[in-house]
Amino acid sequence: MNSVTTFRKCPNCSRGVLFSQTPQYDDVTCEVEVGQYRVDVVLLRNEEPVSGIEVRDTHPVDDEKWNAFEELQFPCIEVKCKNVI
Repeated sequence: MNSVTTFRKCPNCSRGVLFSQTPQYDDVTCEVEVGQYRVDVVLLRNEEPVSGIEVRDTHPVDDEKWNAFEELQFPCIEVKCKNVI
């Protein structure tokens, strides 16, 4: 099993901040349906989605999608594509 801990820099002081720790996973895949939404990158455990990563190019994830993930108790983060390419 693998796990990922995510850090981000504060936009004001550039100090690193612990953001979240994902559930343990054993596989990764792209473009998976979670509820009624498609998630860019999904971490899987026993072939079930346990966490996601949304890659922002032109517009951020809207509140409706974030609220759906929260309701599903599906941890997800958003990253700017220029920060990961």
